[in-house]
Amino acid sequence: MKKIGILGGGVWGSALAKLLSNNKVFIYARDKNTVQSINDHKFNPKLKYTVFNENVTSTENTKTFKDLEYLFIALPSQTIREVLTNLSLTNKDQEIIVASKGIEISTSDLLSEVVNNTAKSKKISILSGPCFSDEVAQNLPTAVTLASNNKETFRRVNSLFQNKNFRLYYSDDLIGCQIGAH
Repeated sequence: MKKIGILGGGVWGSALAKLLSNNKVFIYARDKNTVQSINDHKFNPKLKYTVFNENVTSTENTKTFKDLEYLFIALPSQTIREVLTNLSLTNKDQEIIVASKGIEISTSDLLSEVVNNTAKSKKISILSGPCFSDEVAQNLPTAVTLASNNKETFRRVNSLFQNKNFRLYYSDDLIGCQIGAH
């Protein structure tokens, strides 16, 4: 069982947590009510029709995420730099998967560039596709792209999703995957 972090306690982060819940999943959320609801009731009130298993927990403490092998970023794009700067990621072997969309307005940086500038790990992938959080959480068929510079990284991340209704397709075009996501 892998230990996976998800930065973002909104609907997309919670849908990813549901998909990845065959592993130990930690969700970072700023909202105390969301954290409490996930921990006490295994339910995020922002995402209807979804109940988590015992493998999913939530926290407001970002220190939990520093040394995890896999870190998914499902934050609003304009908050990623702030959260990652405060987190001070130092694990060079951490697989970082950006599941957020957008461009940082203040710098015009792609999100991969924001992560590259704020984390020690250079193992950065982009998860993107035409999907809806509530449909993913309800286990409806979904196909997305995982862009990575390394096909082995794709295989490792893909193996985390043990769900026949959520399919990842490989691309080595990180920039195109980010730009095309709009």
